[in-house]
Amino acid sequence: MSVVDRLSADEDRKRRARRTRTIAIWVTRVLTLVISLGAWEAASRTERIDPLFFSSPSQVVNFLVASVPSEVFWVNVGVTLRETLLGLVIGSLGGVLVGLLFAEFSFLRDTYTPFMTLFNSLPRVALAPMFIIWFGIGETSKVVLAVSLVFFIVMVNAESGARSADIEHLSAVRSMGATRLQVFTKVMWPAALPSILSSMRLAVVYALLGAVVGEMLAAQRGIGQQIQYNATTFNTAGVLGLLLTLASIALILNAIVLLIERRMLGWRV
Repeated sequence: MSVVDRLSADEDRKRRARRTRTIAIWVTRVLTLVISLGAWEAASRTERIDPLFFSSPSQVVNFLVASVPSEVFWVNVGVTLRETLLGLVIGSLGGVLVGLLFAEFSFLRDTYTPFMTLFNSLPRVALAPMFIIWFGIGETSKVVLAVSLVFFIVMVNAESGARSADIEHLSAVRSMGATRLQVFTKVMWPAALPSILSSMRLAVVYALLGAVVGEMLAAQRGIGQQIQYNATTFNTAGVLGLLLTLASIALILNAIVLLIERRMLGWRV
C-alpha cells in the first residue's frame, strides 16, 4: 500500500470515528432527556412528588400547545426579545468601545479602572428596583438593566483581548512606520476580536437575564411578567413552559452568535 493510500485510509478511519462519536453523543443526550422526563412524569402521576408544585411534562406540553398559537404569547415573546437585543447591542458596543480605549490609552485605563471596578462590583440585579424607579416600568428600565450586565462582560474581554496582541507584531508594524490607527486596525483589533465574540455568548445570557428579572419586578408585558403571574396563581406548568421558552430563545441567540463567530473568525486555524 502506497503512502497516499495509507493516509487516505487513516483519514477515513478518523472520519468514521468522529461520525460514530457524534452519533453516540446525540443518542446519549436523547436517552438522558427521555429517561429524565419519563421519571418526572411517572413521579407526578403516582404522586411521589406533588403535581401542584412540580407539575409534569405532559402538563407543560399542554400549556405550550394552548399558549403558543395565541397572539398574547408572541407579543410577550416579542417584548422580551426586543429588550434583550437592545440591551445586548447597546451594552456590547459600549463595552467594546471602552475596552479598546482602555487598551490603547494607558492614561484612561489607569484613571478610570477603579471606577469601573467599583461599578462592576455592584449587584445590578439588586439595583433593578432602582432602575424601575428611575426609568419607569416600561421597556427602558429592562434595557438599561440588560446593558448594565452586558457592558462589563464585553469591556473586560475587549480590553484583555486587545492587550494580548503579539509584542513582536506590534514592534514590527511600528518599526515600519505604521500610524496609531494602522496599529490598532491591523494588530490590536484582530487580537481583540476572538475575545469579544467569545464574550458575546455569555453576554446573550445576561442580557436575557436582565430583561426577564426587570419584567418580573414590574412590567405590563413580557415573559418575565407572565412567569410572575403564573407563579402567583400556582400555575407551575405555565412557569416551566415559559422557562422552556426562555431557554429556547437563549439557545437560538447563542447559535446565531456562534455562526457569526465562525464567519468572522474563519481565518483562524
